[in-house]
Amino acid sequence: MNQLLGPGVVLTEVLCASYVLLLHQPKKAYFPLRFLCSIAVCYLSLILWLIPGNEFSNMMKYFTIYLLVFLSILACMKFTATDALYWWLAGMIMQHATYSITFLCSRLISSLFYSLPFLILLNIIVWLFEYFFIERKLRGNYNFKKIYRQTLLVTIAILGTTVVLNSSKDIFSNGNDPALTIITSIYSLICCVFAMMTLMGNFQKNRLENELVIVEQLWNNEQKQFEASKQNVEMLNMYCHDLKHLLTMMKERNSTDEFIGEVTNALSVFDAMKTTGNHALDVILTEKSLICKQKEIKLTCMADGKQLAFMQTTDLYSIFGNLLNNSIEAALKVTNPEKRIIALIVDKANGFVRIHIENFFCGKIQYMDGMPQTSKPNSEYHGYGLKSIKYMLDHYHGNISFEVMDDIFCVNIIIPIP
Repeated sequence: MNQLLGPGVVLTEVLCASYVLLLHQPKKAYFPLRFLCSIAVCYLSLILWLIPGNEFSNMMKYFTIYLLVFLSILACMKFTATDALYWWLAGMIMQHATYSITFLCSRLISSLFYSLPFLILLNIIVWLFEYFFIERKLRGNYNFKKIYRQTLLVTIAILGTTVVLNSSKDIFSNGNDPALTIITSIYSLICCVFAMMTLMGNFQKNRLENELVIVEQLWNNEQKQFEASKQNVEMLNMYCHDLKHLLTMMKERNSTDEFIGEVTNALSVFDAMKTTGNHALDVILTEKSLICKQKEIKLTCMADGKQLAFMQTTDLYSIFGNLLNNSIEAALKVTNPEKRIIALIVDKANGFVRIHIENFFCGKIQYMDGMPQTSKPNSEYHGYGLKSIKYMLDHYHGNISFEVMDDIFCVNIIIPIP
């Protein structure tokens, strides 16, 4: 049974390296059952090593268990074949990096050769490294709608070269050439690092492209919403103006003052038209003012909308809409009614438009890549509002920053005036 030990260790390393990366990726229904069945099939394949063979047949046996690991990922995870291929490659790269480190250390320090405690410790360190420095960065939407053929082929070629090199080095050295083992191990480790960096670049590029698609969809929806909001606000103010004119006439004709006062007060809710000198900003501020009034949130605004004349109306609607939506959401979580306040300032300073919005909040704000993270569940489906703002500000060469002062959260935006 000793001939099963080496392949069993390699299989365990590949499975663990792969599934550590998949901890927070979407899983298919009945995942535990699928996982156990696929793992059982992988380990049953080790009986192939009970069949006598040469070095080439042993290499093919290793490729068989690698293929079974790929099929396991495909069977257990909500992935397309392309998605599964990317994640499988990542797991394979990490396993072969571990393998290279193992042989390098065992040749440099002979007491570590085939040392089980060392092997277990090294794998635990690698898996912890995977979790904290790779898996946590790769959480999110990684549906590969586009195949990056060139970099994918390069990664497969590098990994294939490493596998063949590690599998065949003993043929040339007959296990008696430590120098060759050290050289091939160092070369394999460098190849693994390069392949992983290439693969991480693909993951990052794919994530950004997926986010851009979502942001563009949101922008299109906000464009339609802006047109609807503009018409609704204009219609409401027109009706309010006509009704107030009618009430004035009734008052002149000695109608009941109490009745007129109640109706006038009710209509004041709709008479929230903001005048900033920019029609798009007026529309969004009016819309959000009505929401704030309904939810008992105080919205104060000092805005010189004329300074935003160089920006497209739909961009303004999207930027201020997302900013105010986030502030309203945060204010609603504040238990003290006196702190349900949102302050917005838009002014000009040194050739820049300055947008400042602040509100009280409760809880703790987490950041990733300099951006506050959503506190909503299913974060992969939320948190695109600020990303949408950032994409639009990049178009105007603007910048966004965030600041926390005790229980006040501030957003500062500066945009150069062309």
